[in-house]
Amino acid sequence: MKTLQELLYEIRRLEKEAHKRKEGEIWVSDLARCPLKVEYEVRYPELAVQDIYHPSFILGDLVHKGVETLAKEFLEKDEVKVEVEVEGRREMEIGGVKYVIVGRADIILTSGGHRVGYELKYCRSDPGLPLEHHVLQARLYKWLFNLDTVKLLYITPDRITEYEIKDEVSDDDVMRLVVEHLSKARTPKWPWECKYCTYSVLCPFKRG
Repeated sequence: MKTLQELLYEIRRLEKEAHKRKEGEIWVSDLARCPLKVEYEVRYPELAVQDIYHPSFILGDLVHKGVETLAKEFLEKDEVKVEVEVEGRREMEIGGVKYVIVGRADIILTSGGHRVGYELKYCRSDPGLPLEHHVLQARLYKWLFNLDTVKLLYITPDRITEYEIKDEVSDDDVMRLVVEHLSKARTPKWPWECKYCTYSVLCPFKRG
């Protein structure tokens, strides 16, 4: 019989294995982070393994699953349609090459024809919220799923709060982000990324 500790690790490992990037796919999360990290994940998968066992990531997964379960259990009683881990796909052609933008919304609530997306974020610290890369992700999900609005739900040791993201992104905005991602024009994309990056031990663009 597996221990609960082993179960937590196995569930995270299976989740990672079930969601692998296919050829021609660009994930929403790719557009909000260092483009070189995506390349390194493919070239050095052995380095990515350690993330499976990091307690903070497992804790974040548990928070996600808990909120998603509660939303389905309680909000559906109020005649709200609750969808969790919803996958969306939109095709784009750039320079004669077709790409598919892929994303998974944590929660989409539908009531009276109004669709609200929720991105769940567990953070160990509170200052600086909402974080810039999370806002970009939320805007991209609004575009991908054609949502009326998107909210970032932050859960930290100090507070639980929501931020409504109203800014739109256009097809042109997304195309620009894709081109920037493919060209690796911003490596890293954010100045703080290298501090937390598994691949900084071999990256020639490490900052700080």
